Amino acid sequence: MKKQLVMIGLLAAAAMLQAVELVRDGQLLFNGIVTPEKPVPMAALAAKELVYHLKLATGTELPVITEKAVKSGGRYFYLGACRANAGLKPKKAGWNEGTVKISSDRIRIAGNDGSRDVLGITSSGTAFAVYEFLERYLGVRWIWPGKDGEIVPECRNLNLPETTFVFKPVLRSSVWRSSGGKLKQAWASEQARKNFYQNQSLWLFRHRFCCDSRYMNGHAFREYYDRYHKEHPEFFSMLPDGTRRPNKYDWSGGRSPYVSLCVTNQELIRTIVRNWAAGGTSKILNLNENDTAGECCCDACLAADHSSLSAEERRQAAKKLFDQKSARWPYALGSISDRYCQFYLDAQKEADKIDPKHEIAGLIYANYSEPPSSRIKLNSRIQLRFCPPYMYPLTRKKVDEYKRIWGG
Repeated sequence: MKKQLVMIGLLAAAAMLQAVELVRDGQLLFNGIVTPEKPVPMAALAAKELVYHLKLATGTELPVITEKAVKSGGRYFYLGACRANAGLKPKKAGWNEGTVKISSDRIRIAGNDGSRDVLGITSSGTAFAVYEFLERYLGVRWIWPGKDGEIVPECRNLNLPETTFVFKPVLRSSVWRSSGGKLKQAWASEQARKNFYQNQSLWLFRHRFCCDSRYMNGHAFREYYDRYHKEHPEFFSMLPDGTRRPNKYDWSGGRSPYVSLCVTNQELIRTIVRNWAAGGTSKILNLNENDTAGECCCDACLAADHSSLSAEERRQAAKKLFDQKSARWPYALGSISDRYCQFYLDAQKEADKIDPKHEIAGLIYANYSEPPSSRIKLNSRIQLRFCPPYMYPLTRKKVDEYKRIWGG
């Protein structure tokens, strides 16, 4: 027992020696925040955010200085591409990744930082690692946009462990699309509108939503109908009446940029890949369908859905609504996720002949939002935008369905 007590005492003493005292009796024991001479915008924002939250927690506002102003014997935070952070190798970090290294006289935080000054679409590894530090050790939370949603507990005493940890985002790329430019008449004033969307952007950023611009791909085939419909009408959806043309009953009124494709057509796939290869620069093959539901009622597409209903049953159900000029007729086909997933896989196989390391950009959308069947096996080189057909207001039922589809 005596030996056990001695061992426990030694371990406790060792733990105390390894502790880094950050706050004592409400006093912040560090002297400042160090940045490079010319920090990139997101690293500068990381410093600003660290200053702001430390002041709320302790009442002390740390100065932001450069490495030239560091005083011997001082204790500092070092952020971003400082010389002191070279060992963290921030340039080798992945998108939005950052490292925190805590030691007795310095706390070093650095990550992959892009050069753009646009919140949420440039790599922000240093800022995201700062947020991880604030959450993990100071209990900071951001409940909703704006100052009244900020939870920053008062900090009287705080010892940190000497440690190193890496922050890696759960999602490689993530963004919530905002409608900040719309419905201006719904706001009490233009300033109120601007304030809300500025607060919302920062709130989302603090929760590490940031989109890799490589994945900001729009609808890929807007010009295809005008370009190909005379020579290759088979590239486009067969409607329930047997024609291949834009659907005049959809939201666009039948405009050609919104025509949907016959995605099982192999010559179409070869054409898409040839056009991509002719571009010569992109590692991403954009297969985002035009902004409409999948509509093709041809035998090949209906077979590719692996539905439990026959092709004729589904085609007739769609035609009944089509004849009524209902915009909802494509949904009578049921889930067509399998055909679109197979489209991504077929295009990937064709593009592998040119670049076996390329990535696919596709959609989870409209009537191909349901999870695919067990016959389909996607892979990590296929990146899909998640845009299921649920509009505001979000009821409990819609939220549950949204989560179910996400889980699938």
